[in-house]
Amino acid sequence: MRGMKQMWWLIVLVTAFILGPGFADADPPIVVGTGLFLPPAGDDLFPSTSANVEVDFGNNNVVMLPCSGPMMVRRGEPNLGTIDTEMLQLDLSCANGIMVRLNPTRPTVGQTQQNGDSFFDVFVEVAIPGMGTLANQNALRMQSKIGHIPPLGSEFFSAGPVPISVQDTTAIIRNVRHRVNGVPKPESSGEFSPVFSCFYECKLDKRQANWLEMTSLMLVNQSAKMPLVANILFVNGNEQVIARTATALSPLDLDEINVCATLDKANITVPPAGLIEVVLTVPGTVLPQGGAYGWVKNVVGKIPRAVIEPFEGKVEGIGKTQCRLVGPNVVRPFDLLVIEAPSVQPVYIERTGD
Repeated sequence: MRGMKQMWWLIVLVTAFILGPGFADADPPIVVGTGLFLPPAGDDLFPSTSANVEVDFGNNNVVMLPCSGPMMVRRGEPNLGTIDTEMLQLDLSCANGIMVRLNPTRPTVGQTQQNGDSFFDVFVEVAIPGMGTLANQNALRMQSKIGHIPPLGSEFFSAGPVPISVQDTTAIIRNVRHRVNGVPKPESSGEFSPVFSCFYECKLDKRQANWLEMTSLMLVNQSAKMPLVANILFVNGNEQVIARTATALSPLDLDEINVCATLDKANITVPPAGLIEVVLTVPGTVLPQGGAYGWVKNVVGKIPRAVIEPFEGKVEGIGKTQCRLVGPNVVRPFDLLVIEAPSVQPVYIERTGD
């Protein structure tokens, strides 16, 4: 009977730590975060997670317990390259009818860094048929290097051995591996990205005196709290980066930049068409941060070259197109930020200048 009791306790302990917040695995992490995109606050539901916990009960009695079940994590707003997290739900089903859930009196909180470092300090309750509900008093630190938020396909590892005592029984959790199952989705499929891209057209008449088509770039910071900087690259039709500029976006700020006039005033040969790449960062840093939208407005007509405001010329038509979001699965923000190009001053229109 004593041996059976110890085995039950061992299973419970293993389960509790397996449930731990983790997404873990004993192998090296599948993904490595570099310049991780930190999305706005939100909740992530993981319908299926799996875990393996190695528990040492002493006297060469080591047990590996598998568990599986859903988990939910809440993310806070990004703050200078950091996201605070809290596990809201963890329901793991294990062998012998054991259930592991979060301890409602001990919050399970964690954090994710811009470089992909992520951790949780987990507290759980373990329900064992015929024995009641048990809880760990010392947090189990689960950590990983993730490459995507939410961390689908990532594995979290226990930081080290953790002793657990229940009545007169003591066990040591040696290793915990917890995997968040699923395939990461391209971040360009969401509504937020620190990088977006759009086209521009700057068509002059034969005398080079009037714009027949002129493009403006409209940028708006959707956040009511977070200031941003829009770093803008202008590329011509021959894949050459011809200029770069930047504009500060205070919370809820709108800036509209006359693309053609910006290049023209800087004595740059204005291409008839090209590409705009925008990278959003936190002021004073190179930390990528989402939370802004971009549109281009194409004005067609006959606009004197010296005119800055398009509608002070003869306008025959206008069209607006939203810029396309680009996730790090296509290009990482840092790759665009380090491209060298002449720096120019943005020319604002519609009275949106800072």
